[in-house]
Amino acid sequence: MLIIMLLFLGYRVYRVVVPKPILFEPIPPLPVSQLPADKGPGNPPLRPPPKPAEDWSDLKNREMFTYKPGVTEIGKGPENELKLLNIVQTPDAGYRARIKTKAATKWYSVGDPFESYQLDSVDPETKCADIWSTEDSNNLTICIDD
Repeated sequence: MLIIMLLFLGYRVYRVVVPKPILFEPIPPLPVSQLPADKGPGNPPLRPPPKPAEDWSDLKNREMFTYKPGVTEIGKGPENELKLLNIVQTPDAGYRARIKTKAATKWYSVGDPFESYQLDSVDPETKCADIWSTEDSNNLTICIDD
């Protein structure tokens, strides 16, 4: 039995080392000079024009795997969750804003985070405040209602 297995293994090694001879030779392609005029390789097609540059900056600022549909009803957006009540100047020449949210009414300085927002800037002349929404990755502007 061992002799049969060695003969079989030897034959398989021989077939790998010495491949079968090719029975036919492939036909070489015609030289370019002998090709018909309409069958020549010719020039490759022109490249399509480049696509116009687009602004992709909003992709890096928003959450990738959550879908938040746009506001469909008037008065249901995040701007209506927040209300700017007052703006005062602090002793260090900064400003604080009193903002009413769903949960509470508090004073916030520029840069303070609250709920899912962060106060970015306060403008006492226009009586408005810019707020960054971390949930929507969006800037909101709220103003004091006169």
